[in-house]
Order: sequence, then structure tokens, then C-alpha cells
Amino acid sequence: MDERKSSIRIICAGGREIQLKCPICGCEEFYDRKTLLNTAGMTYLGLDWANDEATNYVCRDCSYIFWFENAREKLEKPRDPLKELEADYTALSEKRLRKIIDSDNYNDTAKKAARNVLSKRRHEI
Repeated sequence: MDERKSSIRIICAGGREIQLKCPICGCEEFYDRKTLLNTAGMTYLGLDWANDEATNYVCRDCSYIFWFENAREKLEKPRDPLKELEADYTALSEKRLRKIIDSDNYNDTAKKAARNVLSKRRHEI
């Protein structure tokens, strides 16, 4: 089937529905296609097929192309800056932790991490 026969007007991107409208001619009808996002390294190794893929929506009237990179799988849990700082602060002295809490040079997350480390130490005693 010719990919240009199907007509797309609404897509789902970023978890919400979007009405496509061509910024060039104002048309609201598109057809979709997939495109490989080739990289020089993968092409050199003959591994083009392993590159990421994008979805394109092509305007029926003027052929303007919208590009949307396909969602990537998350390989790890998102990092938690608070927990990372707490781990970093574990070896600091109480005096150093208090300086972090009282200083204007640290953000709220850093200060909270320092308070949490001090609190854990008090509960361990």
C-alpha cells in the first residue's frame, strides 16, 4: 500500500494529542513514514539498521516534514539528587554538614541532604 494514501490529522506526542498543521501552507493532512537516524560510526561499521528511528509526518500539499524521535527506553531508574548527595555527605564531619546547612552557597537539596545525614546520625546513637 502506498504510504501516501493514509491521512493523519492528530498524533500522540509527549503523552498528549496534537493537531498537526503545516507551518508552511496551513494544510492539516499528513502521511507518516519512518526514517533511520544514521550516524557516521554506525554507517562505517555497516550497522545502519541499529540506529535510532524517527517518525515523520509529511504534509500532503507542500511536503513539509515534521520529525519526531521515537521514545527511548529508560535503561536505569532516574537518579535522585537528594539520595546521591546524602551518600556523598555521609563521610563529612558534623561541623562541615552544619556549614552546608547555614551557607547561602548551597541549594535547598544540598541543605536537606546535610540535615538528613545529621538526623540519621542522631538516630543511630
